Order: sequence, then C-alpha cells, then structure tokens
Amino acid sequence: MRMGYSLTGAKNRRRCPRVLVMKWTKLSRKHTESYLAGYTEPLAQALGPPMARSLRYVLLDSWKRHADWTDEMLSEFARARYDPTPYLPALAGRVVTSAEVSDRFLWDFVAQWPHVRR
Repeated sequence: MRMGYSLTGAKNRRRCPRVLVMKWTKLSRKHTESYLAGYTEPLAQALGPPMARSLRYVLLDSWKRHADWTDEMLSEFARARYDPTPYLPALAGRVVTSAEVSDRFLWDFVAQWPHVRR
C-alpha cells in the first residue's frame, strides 16, 4: 500500500480581496511559526519598535477540523509512542495484524492528535 499527502492549495478568504494567503497546517509548530512570522513581519517593519512593545497575543479565530496530516507527524508519534509506519494502513480502514492491534493504533493516533479529521 502506498500512502502520501500533499497541499490542497486552499487559500484563506479575507474581507479584503487583496489579502489572500495560503492555508497552513496548524498541526505543525514549524509551519504555524512560519505563517505567523510571515503575517506579522510586514507589520513589524511598518510599525517598528512600538509593535515589539505592544503585540502580545495573536488570535487564530477559525480552527477547523480540516487538518489531517503534517510532515512531522510520523517522527512526533515515534518520539512520543512507537514507530507508526507498520500501522498506517489502519488509517485507511485496513486491519493490521488483528482488529485489536489496529484499534489500539487508531486509539493512540487519536490520543496524539484529537483534532485530526477522522
């Protein structure tokens, strides 16, 4: 069985049509930090030091359950639990070793990422 993932190309829709940015996976700390840096750096350049003294929080107001994979998931899962590679077919509904083993992996997977689309 081959498994893979790719970007969907989906874009955020803003009230201002000139502001159109790609969506990112909120399951990835690396990609979230990159997105936020790209979003706030133009503000920091325009505002200068006052922004550094005043910006304390950023609100992401539309967490949706559309995220289902990120490039760090396998290594994060392995670090926290065990190597998930042999059990990945269970994510596609296949039985791996036995129903009990597959169910245990699926429970562990959901416990690791409770917001992942199932």
